[in-house]
Amino acid sequence: MRSAGASSNEIWRGPRHANYDAHVPDRQYFVGSRDSKHFAQDLEDELPALRRFARRRAGGHDDLADDLVQETLLRAWSNQDKFASGSNLAAWLVVILRNAHISLIRKRHREQVGLNEGWEDMITTAANQEDHVALTEVLTALDSLSACDHDILRSILVDCSSHRELALRHDCALGTIRSRLSRARGRLAKMLL
Repeated sequence: MRSAGASSNEIWRGPRHANYDAHVPDRQYFVGSRDSKHFAQDLEDELPALRRFARRRAGGHDDLADDLVQETLLRAWSNQDKFASGSNLAAWLVVILRNAHISLIRKRHREQVGLNEGWEDMITTAANQEDHVALTEVLTALDSLSACDHDILRSILVDCSSHRELALRHDCALGTIRSRLSRARGRLAKMLL
């Protein structure tokens, strides 16, 4: 990471004199060259690690991960002049990707301002005239049943009594209650048709 003759605390920041070719470190240390061709190659070298990080950030959503990588590469390319030569390109790209992901999350929260599609259907109420007429017909039919049929249907359907409770109340067998209930339902159905 250092050129020959540089102090141990100094990071190589570029050529310091006319004969600098001898002082250029290996490419693995010289990431972030201002040369676009080298910068593009450096970005391409970091792409697999960047994709892995994006998949982790996206929580398994591959489309989101691809979008994050694309946005990161676009931002890195357009801001390559802000990248300090000799610094860690992978760390810089990770920060860009993380910030792009946070921006995307914030943008999604801001976009939920309007009403969703189909909001008209959610605020309208269906007309209840037909329901009222049907209920009136059922109540009229129930009133015209015999007292025994009316009591059994009301106890089972409205009061939610069990068949066993009705058998004990009417002092008869369980099968008798079931038969009476079946006949009462049949009579009610005939009246409603």
